[in-house]
Amino acid sequence: MKAYEFIELIKGPIQTIIRNGIKIDDIVYLELYKDFITVRHELGSNKAALLHTAKKYKFSRLKVKRIVDRMGKVVIVNNKKQ
Repeated sequence: MKAYEFIELIKGPIQTIIRNGIKIDDIVYLELYKDFITVRHELGSNKAALLHTAKKYKFSRLKVKRIVDRMGKVVIVNNKKQ
């Protein structure tokens, strides 16, 4: 498959990513976000979950908060520009 064919195949999701200002590089933080959500549910506290996740991934609490805020943003999927 050529790059053109692949892009054509996933054109819709790519347009949604662009429209919502999602950083494609955030794909590396999927596990971190899942871990944060699990820990927050278990501990019942955002602050404790941030501290736990920061320690586990060896990031600052602020960096984890920024990542979590971005990953938790609501995405508008069917807002077509014409």
